[in-house]
Amino acid sequence: MNANELKNRAAQARRTSTALTMLSMRLDLQEDDKMTLERAAVILATVGSKVKRDAEVAKRKEVEMEKAIAVATVEVKRFIATWPAETLLDKTAIMCASSIGRYCLPLHLKERDEKEIVWYLNTTFNDSIREITESAAYRSVVDGKPVNVVMEFARQQLDKYRVSQMVQVLAKQWEEKLIEVKS
Repeated sequence: MNANELKNRAAQARRTSTALTMLSMRLDLQEDDKMTLERAAVILATVGSKVKRDAEVAKRKEVEMEKAIAVATVEVKRFIATWPAETLLDKTAIMCASSIGRYCLPLHLKERDEKEIVWYLNTTFNDSIREITESAAYRSVVDGKPVNVVMEFARQQLDKYRVSQMVQVLAKQWEEKLIEVKS
């Protein structure tokens, strides 16, 4: 459960505690029933206080994690900046290495002009870089691994994609599509 959910539960427990206290004061009840309501109110108030403390701890952890991911993201961007991305093969390999790129085939780009296809290629490439960056930074923080270890693994995966027959075919299809729309 995240910090906001815990905070909402704590508030709900305190509201219920207050409601039970008010009921015990306003209703014409026997003394045993009033004491039962008041005991329940005290229990709920105690639970509410404990859950509120838990929410504060969870919030601090969430903020720390966000800061750590931001720092890791900067480091990941430095590593990605060293990746070759000049050729269609390079770009296709990076797109295929991300989860976004697996669905970005040039075949469905029929009857488009060159600007649209280039825009689509560049947008997909940039989205793939962003996805790889976010994913690697998150994995680094969550798994507790240094960014260089995560990025070395990502680089190895990218190298595998670059020599993959599938990626080479896709790069060729992109190239053919670009040539097709130029003529």
